[in-house]
Amino acid sequence: MNSYVKVIAETLKERRTDYAHPADNHQLTAELLSAWLTHRTGQKIELSAEDVCAVNVLQKLSRLAHVTKDDSWLDVVGYAENVAMLDAAQRNSVPGNSRSADGREPGTGDAD
Repeated sequence: MNSYVKVIAETLKERRTDYAHPADNHQLTAELLSAWLTHRTGQKIELSAEDVCAVNVLQKLSRLAHVTKDDSWLDVVGYAENVAMLDAAQRNSVPGNSRSADGREPGTGDAD
């Protein structure tokens, strides 16, 4: 098999033509899933586009727990690449995380 990175680059280009930018797709999925979970639980739940990518990776890891297939590993790489395509506002801000959503160390940017 070719390098996963090369295959993913080609696939992402095709998907963008078919579906739109991954950031837009994952953001819409986050909004739809947030509304669904809020309705189902009765508690306000807000997911990010990054959360959607993480859930997709978890789904692929669940499949890989049963059988190893290159397609699932390619999808994991693809979702990780999708995270890199997200705007800072679509990323998670995790308390205690040493990096901001844009990857900067605290105290190294104008906003700090």
